[in-house]
Amino acid sequence: MKILFYSCILITSLASHAGISRIEVKSFNFDYNDPKGEGKAAVFTRSEKSTTAGATVSVDRVGENFRLVVAGARPETFELINAPKFMTEASTMSVRSFNGLLDQTVKLSLQNGTFKSAKNSLLIEGLSLDCNKASVAPVLMDQLISGCIQRMSLQTSKFLSESREDGVSELIIKSIVSAVDFGKGIDGQTDVKGVDLRVDAGKFTAVATVKMQINGKIKSKGFVSYDQARGRLSVRVDEVKFGILGITGKVFDELKKHESEKIKVNKPYVYYQIR
Repeated sequence: MKILFYSCILITSLASHAGISRIEVKSFNFDYNDPKGEGKAAVFTRSEKSTTAGATVSVDRVGENFRLVVAGARPETFELINAPKFMTEASTMSVRSFNGLLDQTVKLSLQNGTFKSAKNSLLIEGLSLDCNKASVAPVLMDQLISGCIQRMSLQTSKFLSESREDGVSELIIKSIVSAVDFGKGIDGQTDVKGVDLRVDAGKFTAVATVKMQINGKIKSKGFVSYDQARGRLSVRVDEVKFGILGITGKVFDELKKHESEKIKVNKPYVYYQIR
């Protein structure tokens, strides 16, 4: 899910700006109405020796950039240049009980998050993410992506999406829903519960329960890799099953209909251009 990656990227951007290798946020609650937002974290740690309790964060959008001011015992200002679209196009954002850690690993958890714009509406509940960080990569985003495809555990209790512009994971989910819901899922609301995605040395398995005309459990497996030089994520989808039914071919039929400049489909691969 692209919002998960962008959340990690936001944390790593703050860390890079401050020239530190560790950053931690605890119990962060945030509300945003374009172009301003404000939130508060129980703890905001920029290094082992710099911790602010009860830190207040204010956000102002200026074009494609965001200015963040962290107020506390030691106020600091950060600027996020060329922010991701889910932020710049958002009309409202709401985050409850967000926790994030960037160290030798990357960990995120979220009780509830809603993101709304003219093109997208997304609700996430009960989210947790735990993955490696590949320190050998020179760029922080590459460290994050390369690390997560080596080891990642992702769970959500609920994922509800209405979108006309998707990342690769959202499009795969919607194509699966469409394949088992007589072609109706891809342009409508996608209600997914109990997502469990695990990656180990590139091999992934995913299990989710979908709610639609026919409710059921979806299982998928395959392999994911990342080409740092080209900035391209490759997902090889080996199998998709709905209950006991194999629907891999139908899923690729749906995916093929929704190719874009960033997303290309060549069975059994789906390619996503990250940068």
